[in-house]
Amino acid sequence: MRESLPTVVIGDPLQGLFTFGGNELPDWHNEVLTTFPPVEIESVPRRWEKTNPDLGRWLVEIRDPLKQGEPIDLCGAPVAWVPADSRQTRVNACFSQPTDDGSVVALGQFRGDIADVAKGLNGSYSIMEELEGRFMLSFADTVDAGDPPTIAQATVAFAIKCASGVANVIDSGKRKRLAQGKQVTTRKPDLSTQYDAVNGLLKDPSPANVLRALLALREAPKAALYCQEAWHTTTSALQQAALIPS
Repeated sequence: MRESLPTVVIGDPLQGLFTFGGNELPDWHNEVLTTFPPVEIESVPRRWEKTNPDLGRWLVEIRDPLKQGEPIDLCGAPVAWVPADSRQTRVNACFSQPTDDGSVVALGQFRGDIADVAKGLNGSYSIMEELEGRFMLSFADTVDAGDPPTIAQATVAFAIKCASGVANVIDSGKRKRLAQGKQVTTRKPDLSTQYDAVNGLLKDPSPANVLRALLALREAPKAALYCQEAWHTTTSALQQAALIPS
């Protein structure tokens, strides 16, 4: 193309993230620079120049060491390093962040790691789901399959994965009974709404009733939602499915 049209390649080898799933990134030195000669451009940390200029300057300063594969010394950096030696350490680090101005983002390698920490934050942080939405799609497939016991058990499991406190409402033994097609009971009057809604799925596991059960579990005492994106996307889909004539 460059022989026919003026062509410029804009990229950053330090932001080559998409190497998963069999994807291969071009070799910057052997495949890009051999065809497109480099043009030096001043590195300006636009993302941070108003919100955290010290961090922006530091990130520019460590670019060359990163390119050379050298270690980065965090001493004196505008960041605080806290050894994540336990789940509680991560929880405490999140709770200690100031929230008066702006937002706070906690990053992790795998969803399970993040979910485990978010569960202990009492809904003060919310998980951002991956683009594929596998967590939500798996539950949707279960609801579409139409098996009452499986749907009843999966509905409770989905609520547990989205909100802390729900696991104590219907314990593991009772969830096993649901999977066997058996109703569950409670001696706590304040949980009758949740149990009635879940037991109702054994007779009619329609999207409308799955939605009703999820919303009931969400209102259980001490329930705190921490997977807001997955929850709202799924409940919205169930609401739409309930409106579609069978």
